[in-house]
Amino acid sequence: MNSFVKKIIIKTVLIALSSLTFYSPITYANTVSWYITQGILARNKGNYKTAIDFYNKAQQINPNIDLIYLNRGVAKVKIKDFQGALKDYNKAIEINPQFAEAYMNRGALKGAAFDDYSGSINDLNKALSINPQLADAYRGRGFAQLLIGEKEKACVDFKKASSFNNKTLDLFEKYCK
Repeated sequence: MNSFVKKIIIKTVLIALSSLTFYSPITYANTVSWYITQGILARNKGNYKTAIDFYNKAQQINPNIDLIYLNRGVAKVKIKDFQGALKDYNKAIEINPQFAEAYMNRGALKGAAFDDYSGSINDLNKALSINPQLADAYRGRGFAQLLIGEKEKACVDFKKASSFNNKTLDLFEKYCK
């Protein structure tokens, strides 16, 4: 067998082995990514406690991944564990101070569950300073502005949010026309 054929065979075997390792469900199962994915799937089906269990398992493997805490916080909001959700959003931000979605979710939670509109606006401002494309952050800040009597600022936020999607257009029409 000549050296060229040997090289082809070796490369083919290496590619096959790497494919088996990379795509094997056995190696993917029980990883942080797998637990996070299972948590998201459970949450999307409305199984919030099961989702939390998956996120807890991911946390046991690696407690330094911001997505674990963001997703677990979302599931905790769904079961009305607002203090637990707040702790999870805080942890996500501690791990990644540039995590716009964590600031957005924490800001929305502060306004909705704790009537902390100033804290809500501050977090939503921070989220938007990191990612000015978050329509939900504009919408949430608009609600907080409205609740503290800042209708003009709320309308600016509702209008900005509606430029990203139409679901906020109704809010603009309701409160700002």
